[in-house]
Amino acid sequence: MVAFKGRSSMKQFMPLKPIKRGFKVWALADSQSGFLLNFDVYTGKKSDGNVEYGLGENVVLSLTDKLKNKFYCIYFDNFFTSIPLISKLLYDGLFACGTFRVNKIFYLKHLMKNDNKYMPGDIEYAQSKEISVMRWKNRGAKPKKNRLHHLKIEL
Repeated sequence: MVAFKGRSSMKQFMPLKPIKRGFKVWALADSQSGFLLNFDVYTGKKSDGNVEYGLGENVVLSLTDKLKNKFYCIYFDNFFTSIPLISKLLYDGLFACGTFRVNKIFYLKHLMKNDNKYMPGDIEYAQSKEISVMRWKNRGAKPKKNRLHHLKIEL
């Protein structure tokens, strides 16, 4: 988000972000060098876009268009991640990795346990041909400092 307080039809409002008002910019950057490879300024909903995928998926596909068949690994967050997108990227010669929202339409609910059945430290894994999904539950809060001196190590 690029901060902007003036008037513009392209200005976005995102109440949960540190910069709440401004221009939304999608960016593709190299993780090693930090160089910007491609970017797109979000100008609002496009009616001529690909209806097969959602906004996040279309953004990733347009930004990575020139990287096809180079077998790079693309990393993104849960707004962009979907099983059809990862499959499409693999078909286009790109690997992908991202976090996944459990309420997304293609989440593997029939293969994964319910949230309340996970214990801290549990890990679950599912695979279908070339796509893998892993889920885990964090161990929770760090131990308090005053409890650390009560631990005994016996050999």
